[in-house]
Amino acid sequence: MHRGVLLQYVRTQVVSLAPVCPHWAEWIWTTKLGETSSVTSAAWPDLDSAIQGIDAAVVLRRSRYIEGLLNDFRRVVHPKKKKKKKGKAATPPAPPKTVGVVYLRKTYETWRLDLIKLLSGLCESDGTFAKTAMTKVVDLAKEVDTLSRKDLTGKEKKLWEKQLRSKAAFIIKNVNGGDASYLEATLPFDEMAVIKESSEYIAKSLGLTELKLVDADAAASPDPDNGAKEAATPGDPKIWAY
Repeated sequence: MHRGVLLQYVRTQVVSLAPVCPHWAEWIWTTKLGETSSVTSAAWPDLDSAIQGIDAAVVLRRSRYIEGLLNDFRRVVHPKKKKKKKGKAATPPAPPKTVGVVYLRKTYETWRLDLIKLLSGLCESDGTFAKTAMTKVVDLAKEVDTLSRKDLTGKEKKLWEKQLRSKAAFIIKNVNGGDASYLEATLPFDEMAVIKESSEYIAKSLGLTELKLVDADAAASPDPDNGAKEAATPGDPKIWAY
């Protein structure tokens, strides 16, 4: 957890509890927080001032973003051990990974932009989607080259259609949940800055000593040839660890 956020939380709680638990609040205020004046003279927490200019939906999305990427990164850095087959010798443990390389991409693929455009046209007057939206997406996608992918056949075609439906359903769910930013062509926050701000926490959570951030759109960015750079998309960074 970010030290500044934690301290602000503690300060707010101590000031808020001072009228009920004055002695305890005074002790925390002076001995733990190092304040020289009395807690009784501290300004009362001003919520309106504290949240002015803050978009709650964006803050929540940033929080979910970090939580989600940590789960994804953990599966890559610490994959589940395969069960030893009966009669076979155990595989020696792999050396611990200490460095993580995170690939981020700022620009959506053309098909994703076309999907956002298609979905935006299906929004109701209140900014949400009707229950029939997914059916319309499937039908209308057949008329868009980047979404219909007529160049694919068989199993590849089915996998593509499954991915398209999954992404459309994900966007619809979040928009109907009150976050219209999922219909924007860019993320509502600086992805690189958010990860950089939490890099120490992410590295520690993954047991790494170093976390490197790489712009996957840059031609000179390193490519380990393991699919991580190619698979990275806005909002869905990929990690390679060694």
